[in-house]
Formats: sequence, structure tokens, C-alpha cells
Amino acid sequence: MASRIRSGVKSILVSALFGLLIASFAIWGVGGGMFVSSNRVVATVGETEVETADLYRVVQNQARQYQQQYGAAVSAQDIILGLQLHTRTLQQMISSAALIDSATSLGLQGTDKQLLQEMLKVDAFQPIKKGVIDQETLLTT
Repeated sequence: MASRIRSGVKSILVSALFGLLIASFAIWGVGGGMFVSSNRVVATVGETEVETADLYRVVQNQARQYQQQYGAAVSAQDIILGLQLHTRTLQQMISSAALIDSATSLGLQGTDKQLLQEMLKVDAFQPIKKGVIDQETLLTT
């Protein structure tokens, strides 16, 4: 059987096909897209997509918040891996996407006034009620 394969490789047609394959890689190269998925979506829930860039941004923001709380002695990478922020954040984003998709499919909407009323029920937003806006509190909430 091995001798049959070797004889097939010696044929002009097979040699020409290999030559064409090698030439195409030489001309166009082997792109990174061959080994890395071009998909920019981590998860899809119904019509709602969770994109890689959004997941990355949220995880990095959470890691920075933990660094501020516990000091810069711990690296962001250690925080992300130790607390499994990437996994927890993805689960939260999928849950949010499910809620958004369900609300959209049911035709549910809220006005800005309703949103403000609900936000003011949260303790972290109480300074807004008094006319004081603390950017740090808003960013961490």
C-alpha cells in the first residue's frame, strides 16, 4: 500500500496540485484567520449577541475596581484568573442578554422617567436624589 501511495505522489497531476498548493501559500500566505476564529460573538441568546469586545471591556473594568479596592499589589490578570471574572462576567452577560431578548420579544419597554424612578430606589444612587453626582460612585455601581 505504501508503494502505491509513493507511486501516486510521483505522478505529474499530483505534483502539479502540490505545486499549486505551495504556490498559493507562498503568494497569499497562511493568515492568522486560519487558526483563530473570526467570530466576534462569544454567545448568542435569541437575537441578542454578547460580543468579545464587550466581555473584555467589562472584565477589565471589574478587575480595575478590585485593584482599587484591594490595592495594586495584585495584578489584574491574577484577579481575573483567581476570581474567575471572565467566567462569572460571561454568565452575567448571558443572563442580561436573556432578559433583554425576552423583554424585546414581549414588546416590553420602559420610559426614561420609569428608569430614573427605579434607579433612585437603589442606595448607591441616593446622592443623585440630593443633587450630588459622585462620578466614582456612578462608575462602580
